[in-house]
Amino acid sequence: MQLFLDPILGRPLPIQDDLKPDESGNGYALRMTEANGIQFSQLARSMASLGHRYLPNEVAGKIAYLFGGNPIDVGKAIPKSYREKGHIITVFKDCILTRPYHVRRSWTQVCPLCLLNTGFAQALWELSLVTACPVHYTRLLDQCPKCFRKLTWRRPSLLECNCGMRLEGAELEAPSEAELWLSSTLFCLLSDIRMSPERGIPYAFLANLSLDVLVRLIRALGISSGPEHVSNFRPGKLTRVLSSKEAVQVVQRAFLRISDLYEDRANRFTSASLHLKEVADICIHSSQAEQEKISLLFQRVARLEKIDKSITNSFQMDMFYD
Repeated sequence: MQLFLDPILGRPLPIQDDLKPDESGNGYALRMTEANGIQFSQLARSMASLGHRYLPNEVAGKIAYLFGGNPIDVGKAIPKSYREKGHIITVFKDCILTRPYHVRRSWTQVCPLCLLNTGFAQALWELSLVTACPVHYTRLLDQCPKCFRKLTWRRPSLLECNCGMRLEGAELEAPSEAELWLSSTLFCLLSDIRMSPERGIPYAFLANLSLDVLVRLIRALGISSGPEHVSNFRPGKLTRVLSSKEAVQVVQRAFLRISDLYEDRANRFTSASLHLKEVADICIHSSQAEQEKISLLFQRVARLEKIDKSITNSFQMDMFYD
């Protein structure tokens, strides 16, 4: 049976609703397909292609037309990527991210308790370093506890896996303080909400950074488990989207390493575990205040391990005299 009868836009579906504040664009589509008694896979096949796991930004207007949402709001709630000077730039909820792997597209993660209480999927959950729910103090879920398959948008409903498992019955883990702080901060940045001043390391150091600089810095500082030098990573390891479990480890390591740097714990610190090239590159898209913070970070790295001063000097020259 043909889902849409109009050759261009189809016919608006009977049950209509606006996009909720802070709702994911793809989550909105899944919520509304469920309400109208059709499958997300039917919508994806009609608007994108057979087998598509998510709806791209290009069809935001069609999604809004079918379900009664505002086209501009729906467009902002679906990540949009474009090329600029050889780099892939992603715009999501009016925030610019200069690395595409900081946004989830095909593979989703959820807080089942939020879905149960509010009935919609948050846009925040599409950021790859968001691992916790600041409301329910639980870690997010990115795979089914029963069949162990990764969660995608192509599922029967927001709270149901393709295997039939109801996600609200999943056993959820407690997150660390670092995970909760980062998820709360990223929510404020994504939603343009003013944050309260932070005290203490590492929170004071990470406060007042843009969303893009914050996620890039956390990933650069925490991507390596320690023994393996970042330069020895296999191609693709530094540039792929992390699973929820991997993101938890990255966040915890990054916060621990910042604390080690500021408390001069050289016995637990190794510069080989930091993606220093990426840290230096972050300054290309950062403000003067952000550059000064990262400059101090490099100085502490150099003091703890006495790494090649040419790295630090080159960084300082590029940063202030480019």
